[in-house]
Amino acid sequence: MSSKTKAVSLPHVDGRTGLVFPVKAISDLARQHGAFTLLDGAHSAGQIDFRLDSLGCDAYATCLHKWMHGPRGTGFLYIRRDKISQIWPLFATWSDKPDDSIEKFEEVGTVFKALPAAIPDMIAFNRDVGQAEKNARYRYLRHRWASRLAEHKSVVMLTDIAAEPGTCFGAFTVKHMDCETFARVLLQGYDISVKAFAMEEDASMKGIHISTGLANTVQEIDRFVDAALEILEREGR
Repeated sequence: MSSKTKAVSLPHVDGRTGLVFPVKAISDLARQHGAFTLLDGAHSAGQIDFRLDSLGCDAYATCLHKWMHGPRGTGFLYIRRDKISQIWPLFATWSDKPDDSIEKFEEVGTVFKALPAAIPDMIAFNRDVGQAEKNARYRYLRHRWASRLAEHKSVVMLTDIAAEPGTCFGAFTVKHMDCETFARVLLQGYDISVKAFAMEEDASMKGIHISTGLANTVQEIDRFVDAALEILEREGR
């Protein structure tokens, strides 16, 4: 990062391993170099507990249909008040709002009103459940499968399940077995779907991504682990 850096865009939470990035430190460093910071909060809003003003970023954008359990097509955008006048949508707008008003980003043409109408119920649901309780459930389910698989000699965990704050995401790789093959056998033989991935930065770095939700049961988690261990034993790994 240098004086030539104009903007820094990064996720708050990695969608594969569940790593929570040190966004406050990164934002502070970017500000020292005069760079604008934008956080992708698709996997943090509703999954981990935080305050926007503690992140230090200039802008934060997220969808609401993932961990907030809202309808698809909804989301929110935060921009620091002193930065709003410097940022504009990529499409032409007929907005007559002042340059320093966040409302200028709301002029998006015809909107399907039923989607935002569901947001109050979404907020009520999240308040009733509680963010701390949601995060505890996510972490419990992740620990239940990860702690068992991590004991197998052929499994290499790519996620530090003891890291704080924790998420529902976990990833691992299997020694001497292709990740795509493992995922395919799991789906075809046990009707369990997991996602095999390769890092964009290095295609040789591959893994299997597991994401648990509030609706997942302990029985479902145990069934996945039993199936995974059975595959490993059958393959002689």
